[in-house]
Amino acid sequence: MNSETLTQLFDFDQSELNANRNGLISEKQKLRLKRNERSQRGWFAVLGVFLAIMALVGVRVAVATTLTNFQDDRGGTIAMICAFGILWPLVWGSIGFFSIRRAVTKTEFKLKKTEGPVNIIKVIRDEYDSSSNLTHQKNAYQLRVGRRAFDVNWQLAGMMMQGDVYAVYYAEPNLRGVEASILSVELLEQAK
Repeated sequence: MNSETLTQLFDFDQSELNANRNGLISEKQKLRLKRNERSQRGWFAVLGVFLAIMALVGVRVAVATTLTNFQDDRGGTIAMICAFGILWPLVWGSIGFFSIRRAVTKTEFKLKKTEGPVNIIKVIRDEYDSSSNLTHQKNAYQLRVGRRAFDVNWQLAGMMMQGDVYAVYYAEPNLRGVEASILSVELLEQAK
């Protein structure tokens, strides 16, 4: 595979590769990482606010039930208070809290490098669809280099040959659950 195709597929140029070789993340790469992070933080903020509102809806239902039905049906009212006044806000509020916490936590990236023979494999992942309560399988591709695996575009499977030795420069985030981002790639040696 020629280096021009690699630069297009992974969206980097020679100056960025040179910066990565020297142990630096280029300014363009920093901007790209910040833009992606800002987008993710925005989604987590929206999700957190939505879930906080859902928690408050449960409290509202519990209060309304208590005010209207407590004299007539004390057992049912107590059950509603426990379900919607305690359990509902606890569940949705906790998830909302962690979403908002993720939204305000700043992600920092460190440049790391892995090298070795490449292996691109197709993995099958189960994905759950909550609206239909069904699980379906989805194909994904992983680039494995050294002791690292990265999710990659399916087009890469026919471009990087198994056994060729590559160096992969990537940005490792300081947060768990955030994927490492490939910054640049270079062919070191073709398989014999």
